[in-house]
Amino acid sequence: MFRFIIRHQNKLMALLLLFIAILIIRLLSHAPLSESLTFSKRYYDNNNQLIRMTLANDDRYRLWTPLEDISPDIVNGLLLHEDQWFYYHVGFNPFSLIRAFGATYLGGGNRQGASTITMQLARMHWRLNTKTIGGKLHQIARAIQLELMYSKHDILEAYLNYAPFGRNIESIGAASFIYFNKPPSQVNLPEALTLVVLPQSPTYRVDRKTGFAGKALVKARNQLFERWQEKYFVDSNIVALFSQKLVLRQPERMPFGAPHFINQIIQQQQSDAQEIKTTLDNNLQKIISRQVNLFIERNRIKGINNASVILVDTQTMKVKTLIGSANL
Repeated sequence: MFRFIIRHQNKLMALLLLFIAILIIRLLSHAPLSESLTFSKRYYDNNNQLIRMTLANDDRYRLWTPLEDISPDIVNGLLLHEDQWFYYHVGFNPFSLIRAFGATYLGGGNRQGASTITMQLARMHWRLNTKTIGGKLHQIARAIQLELMYSKHDILEAYLNYAPFGRNIESIGAASFIYFNKPPSQVNLPEALTLVVLPQSPTYRVDRKTGFAGKALVKARNQLFERWQEKYFVDSNIVALFSQKLVLRQPERMPFGAPHFINQIIQQQQSDAQEIKTTLDNNLQKIISRQVNLFIERNRIKGINNASVILVDTQTMKVKTLIGSANL
């Protein structure tokens, strides 16, 4: 053993220095992967009823969700669908790259992807052009950088919060909330697998009026479900859910209430919180809004075409209703 160390001392020292360098890189503090993003805000009334969800600064619906608040079905489905070796590679999978290179450039077939979750995150985080060989090599280098700087937990969490889900919807939190009206911790298995397949082809057709998913999206989800059943036990009641019509609520169906009131809060508030609870009573807001419109209809002949109302709780001086103009 001693002779082996003497004979290979230079190589062993190089490996030791490399290990120390990697350890130092990992232990150094790094900016959170969420730092470059802006996020939507959700405004609720005093009964926790959603009034409005705003767009982020880049006109995207985006919510940051910690990995612990994401359903295990989403995480397991993602690893099964995208990157089964995620916890074992260093940012790229050489076997997948060789297979994809051969099929794309040597076999003359359709282009095949071989991007790991880390590589996809690198492309989205640094907005890389990966359609060329040089771009792909840059993506691999960045993926290795991510693996050196961040834990697998942080990379997986960031991917789910960067990924596109169709339209102008990004992040698992925004997609789950908009499409299924629930946080990603509460989705059932059909919903979870639907969310998993969307980032690979976020242009899957969904009827914008009815929200019914097109055949391609349903097929992709069901194919993933077949693979899921090979690995996980599935209760018969869950299996039955996959035969039901797949409906995704569209952004146009999101609540958009009390615009004057919410706009005032947006202008005045500097908080980074993604959820803001207001003093408004949304049910009372709707009732008074209807009464204002009826009042205008009855008095239009008198030249009254608009009105505004503010209702304040005299005990707390909190605004319960604010009507800036008719029909709003």
